[in-house]
Amino acid sequence: NGVTTAADNQEISKYMTVMQTYPNPITDFTVFYYSVRQSADVSINIYYISGRLVNRLDEGSRTPGVYARQSSRSELVQVPGTYFYRLELDGKQSLPRKLGIVQN
Repeated sequence: NGVTTAADNQEISKYMTVMQTYPNPITDFTVFYYSVRQSADVSINIYYISGRLVNRLDEGSRTPGVYARQSSRSELVQVPGTYFYRLELDGKQSLPRKLGIVQN
């Protein structure tokens, strides 16, 4: 149904942690910070405010650990605005985090 409950969030946190990007808002680049607690295929999904998928950054297979991925603005989206991102780990998605893109 697209609604994440507190119980869902507790279940998700067993598998991953997603930290806020830095810098945010983005002018040129940002860094996504996250950790995974089990080996899994990972992607970072960028969404319009409406919920429509804009871009998918495939991180590939990850082992348990902490990761940082630097991405340029042009790699993420082409139009400035407010977006959301979620970490996806073997089909399980984190709660959304806000991502601001500004004109540089």
